[in-house]
Amino acid sequence: MNSTYPGVKSPLSIVLALILALTTVWSVYWFTTQSAISLLNGVDRQVPEAAVLVSKDAPLMVSLLTEPERLQKLRRLRTGLRRRSRVQAEFTAIEQSLLADTELTYERDIQPWLGGEVTIAITAIDRDRDPKNGNQPGYLVALSIDDAKRSREFLDAYWLNKAVSGREIKTEVYNGVQTIYSKRTYRPKELTPRDFNPFAKANAGEWASAIVGSRFVLFANDPEVLRQAINNVQVPELNLKSSEAYQTALTELTDRRIGLVVANLAALDNDNLTTASNLPRTVAAAIALDRHGLILDTLWNDAADRPDTAPALMMPPQALSYIPQDAAIALTGTDLTQRWSQIQAILSAGGSLTQTLSQAVTKAENTWGISLSDNIFNWTQGEFALGLLPGEAGKPADWVFVTQANDQAEAAIAQLDQLASERGYTAGAFSLRDQGRVFAWTKLKPTMNVANSGPRLRLEPDVLGVHGSLEGYEIMASSITAIDAAFSAPFDGSVRQQEGFAIGRSLLGEVNDGYLYLDWETGKATLERQFPVLRLAELFGRPVFDRLQSVATSTYGREGNINRAQAIVRFKA
Repeated sequence: MNSTYPGVKSPLSIVLALILALTTVWSVYWFTTQSAISLLNGVDRQVPEAAVLVSKDAPLMVSLLTEPERLQKLRRLRTGLRRRSRVQAEFTAIEQSLLADTELTYERDIQPWLGGEVTIAITAIDRDRDPKNGNQPGYLVALSIDDAKRSREFLDAYWLNKAVSGREIKTEVYNGVQTIYSKRTYRPKELTPRDFNPFAKANAGEWASAIVGSRFVLFANDPEVLRQAINNVQVPELNLKSSEAYQTALTELTDRRIGLVVANLAALDNDNLTTASNLPRTVAAAIALDRHGLILDTLWNDAADRPDTAPALMMPPQALSYIPQDAAIALTGTDLTQRWSQIQAILSAGGSLTQTLSQAVTKAENTWGISLSDNIFNWTQGEFALGLLPGEAGKPADWVFVTQANDQAEAAIAQLDQLASERGYTAGAFSLRDQGRVFAWTKLKPTMNVANSGPRLRLEPDVLGVHGSLEGYEIMASSITAIDAAFSAPFDGSVRQQEGFAIGRSLLGEVNDGYLYLDWETGKATLERQFPVLRLAELFGRPVFDRLQSVATSTYGREGNINRAQAIVRFKA
């Protein structure tokens, strides 16, 4: 019934208004606190509970602190309706990759009981410490429990499948915790992806499991790994929570995190880094989300006796303007002499972790017949920029190095001319696009050219390198094509103007030590040729690498032995 008094609304309209108001308030609350979009502000559970299961000397721990399906929902929310089917296909591909060689699906078999944390750890590089059989890594998977009954049902089905396949199943109560494992019937000659998967079919590697206090379902690739995890819980000083570096990371890293990575570099390197190295022992990274991609807030503690340093840059150096925008990798900053001394400390550590970088440095020095320290970096002052450019298929990638001109540069470059001359090269001068004189180190090389009339011997120039000066900067490059691109970059487009770099820079700290930018979308082929190890990484992380667009990183000085860095990882829309 409508009211007969002017200005007084009917009871029905008041009720509808209240319902609408309550619905609006609830929607805002849900959208900002309960929905997937709230992941942009981090999660409530910011500390991995599974850290009590992991040794403080473990090589690596990676924890996701939210349910995987919330990440999928967030991705869908940030994708247009027409492309949401593609988003679903991406997550299906990731699921199939993680559950390769299994008969499981995430939604049917795992999601019903899985809680808000998934932790994976490498517990040891060689768990049996027997060099005769090679490295036998230890792996631990900890899945938090939301529904204890369903998790037990899942494990019952899991081991029933193993028993039906003919495996001998054994049980053991260790320190009050029941563990189950199947007897190993073979030792794989070569590791495959299924050997890293506890859910793989019967023909895959052997795994053991346990339920710890109705909090975690544990899987390990050896019963001894499970025993060590149980020991870590019961003897607190053994686990990662007792690590001072770990506690510092939890305090200092961003509270927007949805995940955490903790790496022990000394334990991760199976060649064992020397204790005298300046490399950090523990590196921790918080994983946060942004509408552009992932943010990795990173911290490490070093014991080197060095003074604190403050970040020096407010803006990207102008030297970066001479690195063409199609560069696969660009590095820029100031005070290269100090940066190089830090790199040398890393190289002096030895071990497999530094092998790729060490080989790249050695190859560059052998190609040019120089010492990077003595002939280039000792006179480099002020700004610098280094870019790796896409090269022709089957040929080495081009590079460009830029530094501010100074009083020492002229004598140093004259010495490089002399070193090239001693190797049979001539420094010939020419003008490049009327922008300045350029010197190329060349020598003639006989080559056989096959023509219609038969093979003919001809002389072709072999270019060792090129250098020139422009607008107060010294520019060196591996080829005439590369230095031409560098001279043209301020007008045709440089990394400094590139959209991906600009987005990454906007998310990094305003004051920093410089930038490292990787354009995966443009430079994938070049990077794979230069660093073959990337092919192996792509094999295990193809769904991620297929969507990877760029990575921008920066460091932020050093205070009280604590070093900080951030990385922005962008993915294709």
